[in-house]
Formats: sequence, C-alpha cells, structure tokens
Amino acid sequence: MYIGESEANVRRVFQRARAARPCVIFFDELDSVAPKRGNHGDSGGVMDRIVSQLLSELDGMSTGAEHSDVFVIGATNRPDLLDPALLRPGRYVHNTNQLTPKESPGDRFDRMLYLGVPDSNEAQMNVLRALTRKFRLHPALSLHQVVSKCPFNFTGADFYALCSDAMLVAMSRQAEQVDKTISEFILPPILPVLSDNAALLNQARSSTHPFPITPHYFLSEMALERDVQVLVTQHDFDLALSQLKPSVTESEMQHYAHIEKLFSSDVGGRMNTDVE
Repeated sequence: MYIGESEANVRRVFQRARAARPCVIFFDELDSVAPKRGNHGDSGGVMDRIVSQLLSELDGMSTGAEHSDVFVIGATNRPDLLDPALLRPGRYVHNTNQLTPKESPGDRFDRMLYLGVPDSNEAQMNVLRALTRKFRLHPALSLHQVVSKCPFNFTGADFYALCSDAMLVAMSRQAEQVDKTISEFILPPILPVLSDNAALLNQARSSTHPFPITPHYFLSEMALERDVQVLVTQHDFDLALSQLKPSVTESEMQHYAHIEKLFSSDVGGRMNTDVE
C-alpha cells in the first residue's frame, strides 16, 4: 500500500456516504481506527495521519447540505484509548463504551452511551426471550428458571452462546433419537422370530424401502413430525449453562464501571447509561 493510501480510504468512505445519503457510517472498534496520537511504535506515523484525516472529515460534516443526512456512529469497548479530540463537545461523532450509541438532536453528535450487561433478572429475561423467539421450546421449559441460574456478568454475547449451545444439545439429542429409531426399525409382526435383528427386518422390507435405511432416506421418506421436531428442554439449557463461562470477569466489570464513572464526569454528564 502506498503512503497516504490509508487516509485516502477514509476520505473515500465519507465520499461514498455523501453520495448515498441518507446514510449511516458505523465504525466498529473505533479505538483501532482512532487511537491516541503521538504513541510510540506507530511506524511512519500512519495512525496519526488516519486520525487527523478522520477528524477533518468529521469537522467538515457540520456544514453544507451534502452532509445533512450523513450520520456517524462509533462503538468501542475501550474509550480510554480513543484520541481525546474525538471526545470533545461539538465533534460530529458518537463514542461508546460497549456497542450502540444514541443520537442527540441537532447538528451535534457528541453524546456517549454506556451499554452495560443486563443487571437484573428481568433484563436478562428480555434478552433470553428475544434470542429464543424462533426456538421450539418444550412446554415444561421455564426461562425464569434458566435466568435464575445465570450470573449478572453474562453479556448479550454470552446469552447468545447459551441459546446456541442449548439448541446444539437439543439437535444432537434428536439426531441420536433418529439413529436409534432407524436401528430399531420394526415392521408389522411378519417375522416375529427376527424381531430383535434390525438389519434383517430392514432387509425383509426391502421390497418397500431400500436396504439399509439411511438417515437421509428415513428423514425424507419415513420420518414423522416428532422425528424432525427439535424441542429445546430444560435439561438442554442446564447442560449448556454448565459448560459456559462468562466472557467478562468480575474484575473487568469493575474496570468498565470505573470507565463509565470517569467518562461521565469528564464529559459533563453527556454519557447516558443503558443496558443491553
């Protein structure tokens, strides 16, 4: 890559946004794009030039009709690593600690929104309901009981992993049941002597079904609804929960709380607090 190509890429992003307006520019992991300038180890000062170019583009977005429908959003887990110029009031940018920001009215987008982890059973329940809305849940399953076993340092990503793992456990259990059904496939009692030999029974029915019966053939030609319906049970969630470790430790939770308090005081109350 040629010298100056990184800054040109930043310019092109904003040019494409202006051409496609109304448009939202979203910078994920903003600290990797706009770290503090002047840090040692930046070969050739590339990051410093990228930050300067980004600030120039943001400063130019407060005037002109072509900028009126372009919105800039940033997300980061480490606002303490951002260049201080991005945090000053009047910059046309959002900065957040953990995920999505909230816009403020007018031409200024200097509001910060801290999104913490769900800190109550009700908040956790809302996340779990949203993640399982497309699941087939067993009638005996109690999501309240699942939530009661979850620690309060579970993030939204942890709940996503919990639901995915529970679904995987349910699918594995259903697949084992299908294999068992195939292996124990029993015909009407035309060969009672061979009733304990599934292979011979399948062979005896070769005039109707191929031998041996494969899982693919069984699922496409012979399976009933109960054979293909995956119901997630309480045991599936319990097993998934027993194998899941929180992605954020208690010490990291305290660190984020410290950062929230620090930036709330530094920006004069511009940081709002919300939960996932």
